[in-house]
Amino acid sequence: VVEAHDPARGFTIVPAHDRQGSNAVACSPPEAVALRFGSDSFYPHLEAARLAGIEPRVMEFAGIATDVDTPEDADRLLRCDPGRRSRAARLLEEFQWTARREAGPMVSAGIGS
Repeated sequence: VVEAHDPARGFTIVPAHDRQGSNAVACSPPEAVALRFGSDSFYPHLEAARLAGIEPRVMEFAGIATDVDTPEDADRLLRCDPGRRSRAARLLEEFQWTARREAGPMVSAGIGS
């Protein structure tokens, strides 16, 4: 993202896997585009950049695009690009996420009733 970004005047963005959220943003100058937070930020970010006179550069990266907000998100993270594991994916593997998830919700969460 940093290598592709125009440091003079640019807006580079990586959307979440569902193209709703914005998982990575580089903006130059930093105040050129008002940033938003939340699950519905990707398209408003594109619009805000264009209104600021900057054509946004959209980049797709499976690892960056994967939020880990739900158990399904953790599963998706483990499926994406197995040859290049992120720290989050390695941590899920260390915790034996898949085996715990298959064992059931109480074991997955590591809690008892």
